[in-house]
Amino acid sequence: MSTMLDHFTNAFDAALAKRASTERRIGLELKFPLVEPDGRAVPREMVTRLWSFLAGRGWTPVEDRVTGEVVGCTHPGEQNDTVASCETGYCKTEFSLAHAADLHAIGEGVAWLRPQLRAFCEENDVRLMGFGIHPVSPPGRALELKKVRASVWDKAVPSNRVIPPEEGDDVHLLTINAGSHVHVGIERDEAVRAVNVLCGLAGPQIALMADSNVWRGEIDPNYKAVSEMLWDWWHPAAGRSGVPAEAFSDLRHYVSTIERMRPI
Repeated sequence: MSTMLDHFTNAFDAALAKRASTERRIGLELKFPLVEPDGRAVPREMVTRLWSFLAGRGWTPVEDRVTGEVVGCTHPGEQNDTVASCETGYCKTEFSLAHAADLHAIGEGVAWLRPQLRAFCEENDVRLMGFGIHPVSPPGRALELKKVRASVWDKAVPSNRVIPPEEGDDVHLLTINAGSHVHVGIERDEAVRAVNVLCGLAGPQIALMADSNVWRGEIDPNYKAVSEMLWDWWHPAAGRSGVPAEAFSDLRHYVSTIERMRPI
């Protein structure tokens, strides 16, 4: 226990030491599937065209160190870069905005990004889907972004309960789901209280941010947020829950709870 606690606190402190300033910063990871007007995933070439488009507007292309292909773009921010890339599925475009000092500033970053993406969509007759809406194209190996960290799972935890073997593995369910994330900088003495507050608000958060119930081109008759089920369909786990049974009293209590979790 003490070793894990020391490792956790040392890593926390090391991350804080790397910050360019002591002020709190906020970052957004926005994921929006890039699709044809009818909701099907765009061809891979369209994603490459997006990087060329952004490069023509002052962004810096990012090359894959193995293939040499352009796999994204960056744009400088106040303390770090805004990064445009793809996630597990090549049609799942992701825009990680440069960290900002407050919600107003991060909102300005979103307002700066939107017209650029709108111009690309209008020029190429494509669409960026709204929060949590899946492409009509079914998930599978064909949509996988190559050389990503998820590619190991079809060998480590093979499963074909949902996706037929000829179309890939159940981990390829994650080639179409798209959820956004928010990062907020905190101090170590704020961490436990922040986790307790977020756990207490988990229900409303899930309700407010529920993903689409469109699945394989139709309204799913059973689920209001289909992507909530993708992880269980891939790797079922009895009693899985992300919310602890009680609030954490301190950092030691938090780490001991993590320590009891069983890996897959």
